[in-house]
Amino acid sequence: MKIIYYSQSDDFIAKLVACLYLKESNINLSIDKVIEVSFIKQVFERGISSKGLIFLGKDKYNHDVLALDCQKQGEIIKRMLYGVKRVFKLEEKILFINTDKCINKSIKVGRYLSDIGLNSIGFFFIKSGIKRSYKEIIKLLNYTTKKVDS
Repeated sequence: MKIIYYSQSDDFIAKLVACLYLKESNINLSIDKVIEVSFIKQVFERGISSKGLIFLGKDKYNHDVLALDCQKQGEIIKRMLYGVKRVFKLEEKILFINTDKCINKSIKVGRYLSDIGLNSIGFFFIKSGIKRSYKEIIKLLNYTTKKVDS
């Protein structure tokens, strides 16, 4: 199975939630661990500036976990990937997880500040945004786990 996290407007949150899924599928993660600057830096280091479909690792079930930079083309890209799967008669299941509900103003401001080189201030806003979106992030992680287990 391929688990693809994507966002129509901000690929950072897709990468963040995918990394959280990978962490949570291997160890139990608390909110305090999630908002540590070192963890957010890890997400940045795992390809924050990379575009396209990025492989982030394998979960405990050996499923590939990826993040997709959609640039507001999410539905088109999903249809294309399903089409490729159908044309080449690929058997592997694809699970798409939309992370747009987790994006808030703090995360957007933090991303902008980080993009212009103000990383320490950007991290502060991103951490604040993650705290605000934590319930939505947990819902997505639970949804993913439920889908993978079924």
